[in-house]
Parts: sequence; C-alpha cells; structure tokens
Amino acid sequence: MVTQYLVVKFIHVLIAIVALGASAGLGILLEFYADDPKHGRFVLHAIERMVAFVVLPGYALMLFTGLRMMRLSWSLTTDGDCALVRRDCHLWIGTCHSSKANGVIRL
Repeated sequence: MVTQYLVVKFIHVLIAIVALGASAGLGILLEFYADDPKHGRFVLHAIERMVAFVVLPGYALMLFTGLRMMRLSWSLTTDGDCALVRRDCHLWIGTCHSSKANGVIRL
C-alpha cells in the first residue's frame, strides 16, 4: 500500500539525488575546465545557471519535503513543535538572505 509518506519520501530522495549529484558534478567540471582560456567563461556561466535553476531549488524542495515527512511521520509532533521548526527555518533563510544582500554569505 502506497501512503502519502512513501510518496513524499520518494520525491525527497529523487530531489536529493538530482540536486546533490548536480552540485558534485559541477564541482568536478569547475576543477577541470575553469582555467581553460577558450571555454572557461562558458563553463563558469553554465555552472552559475545550473546552480540557480537546479541546485538551489532542489535544496529548497528537500527542506520542504523533509519538513513534510516530519509532519506525516513523527507522532510526537504537535503544532507547537512544528512552529518551532518553521521559525528556525525562517530565521536561517532570513539570515542567509540578509547576508547575501551585503555581499557576504555567513551560515
């Protein structure tokens, strides 16, 4: 029997494979071709676009699906516990956003 938890878990794992795999692959690509005088700019531009359109949305979706799995499976979860997790996520996202606006990314 397929439950909602299994569907969300499958999506979570699939997103993790795509986002983390792309991130690792981009690091290897950067190491090999970033110094190439002919293709270096193209590689850096392609990596920037892949990070913006695949990796970062994947990480955000992993956070969302992880929180959804927690809500579906953790029987001790109350609305107060979920509110604490949401508050912490909002603080973390707000800190990253404000430090990115200043040109410095601090975690």
